[in-house]
Amino acid sequence: MSAHSPRAAALAYRIWGYANPRGWDVTIREIASALGERAHRVQRILQNQKWLGRVRTENARIIDNRTNRHWAELDGILAIPLFDPTEEREAVSVFSTDKEGEE
Repeated sequence: MSAHSPRAAALAYRIWGYANPRGWDVTIREIASALGERAHRVQRILQNQKWLGRVRTENARIIDNRTNRHWAELDGILAIPLFDPTEEREAVSVFSTDKEGEE
């Protein structure tokens, strides 16, 4: 989708129509959900229109255009301690190397 295509212009107008009455106090994901669009398309339009700074951030989340995953969510998952490091415990792998059904 070209930055100046009619499709991009229509989406930009829809984004503006949703975000402007709300004082731009919305996130990329909220806009995408409300408009039924993918978050990376909304992000690209916001960048092209130089509106990205107007919207509310989601804890500095970065949207990966290939997977539409939010890296901050992954960081949050990885930041959870699996055990108390002050306790003495046997090392346990969180990754299973055994195939299901094999012992």
